[in-house]
Formats: sequence, C-alpha cells, structure tokens
Amino acid sequence: MWVRFLLFALWVAVFGVSVQPPARAAEPVVFDNYPVGSLFQEITSLWKQEAEYAEYVKALNMVPAFALATADVNGDGTPEIFARHTDIEMGYCDVEGITCRLHIYQRTPQGLREIGRVMAGVEVKQDDQKTNGYADLLVMRPDKGFDRLIWTGVAYEKR
Repeated sequence: MWVRFLLFALWVAVFGVSVQPPARAAEPVVFDNYPVGSLFQEITSLWKQEAEYAEYVKALNMVPAFALATADVNGDGTPEIFARHTDIEMGYCDVEGITCRLHIYQRTPQGLREIGRVMAGVEVKQDDQKTNGYADLLVMRPDKGFDRLIWTGVAYEKR
C-alpha cells in the first residue's frame, strides 16, 4: 500500500498531474421582481423616452412593469443590466406570460446602450462558454427549453 502511494507521489513530483476542473453549470441571472433605487429610475427614465412606450406612458403616466438583474457578461468589472417585462396584459409577454421581452443594456460613458432585446422566460443563465469575449446567455423558451444567445460583436442574438 505504502509502496503504491510513494510511487504515485514520485510520479506526480516528476511528471506533474494535469487535472481538468469539472465543468461548471451555467449561473442563473437573478431578477429582482420589485426593483427600486437608482437603477430602477435609470431604466424608467430611458423607457419614458422610447417611442415604443409612448402610448403606454401617455395613458398610464408610467412605464410597463419590469424586473431587474445585473451580471458582468464581458468580465470588465461593470455588470450589464437585464430588464425583463413582467406586465403580461400589455403585449410585452406571450399569452401565457411564460416569455416576456428582455432588454440587455451595457453601461457606456454616454449612458446605457441596448445590446440585446429578445423574448425570454423567467430563467436567464450566464454560461461559462464565451463568444467574442462575452458569456453566452441561455434564455428559457415557452416549452421550458433554452435558447442560446451569443455576442455578435455588436449585440446578443439567438444562435
């Protein structure tokens, strides 16, 4: 028994051991369904200026309900912002409310820049696989499967 251990220790000392770490699971992007604070105000102000929401804002004097999350998808230390609609009655979600419009924003010196807009279920995951330096994103479909979003160099798009 000791002989095997010593031989193994000698082998490791001479040749080293290359062990691959286990593949990690995609990390969930966790949404706050009742966002408040400066980030909430920033998204609200941005959406009030968008033509797409003009009628909604005019009629209700507010933007559609949304949930917020942040995740650093490009590793620059500044998290990107995920704003997912939660108001299923205003046409921003499918009929069942399973998938809703998801906006992905990146902070720039000029302000927030939209880098993705897709329909996504309540589950969004940041994968460890990267495309063009950005983490791939996995977004839930109505059938509970996942679509992969990849970074094209300009925006996230479904692969």
